Amino acid sequence: MSPPSPPEENAAPAQSVDPQPQPEQVGLAVDALEERVQEAVRKTEEGGPVDFPAIEAEAASVCETIVKLPAADAKRIAERLPAIVGALDAIAKILAERQPKDGAARDSGVGSRRAAAAYASSHTRAKRGF
Repeated sequence: MSPPSPPEENAAPAQSVDPQPQPEQVGLAVDALEERVQEAVRKTEEGGPVDFPAIEAEAASVCETIVKLPAADAKRIAERLPAIVGALDAIAKILAERQPKDGAARDSGVGSRRAAAAYASSHTRAKRGF
């Protein structure tokens, strides 16, 4: 068994895990979030799929970064957030309008057709004595 080798003299210094964010970078992140949310509005209006967990994660990351900025920069960038929240509210309104008024779950018919097909098959009819 050999003794542990000494640390290298030319080893890279440890990097800071949480460097101070730059306002310009945070502004670009807010731009990207705003674009993603606007695209989500369009997809929701068209009835397409939206990756809400990804939007939530991106929004959380942006908010966590904003609070690390100097107060003046954070305030300036945070003033853009109500527009994003408004777009998310628009998505919520669209989705709420699509829900049945009585609160019952929507049935696309696929489950009902599968159940009917299974119930009507000769294999299950034989089990039921038909």
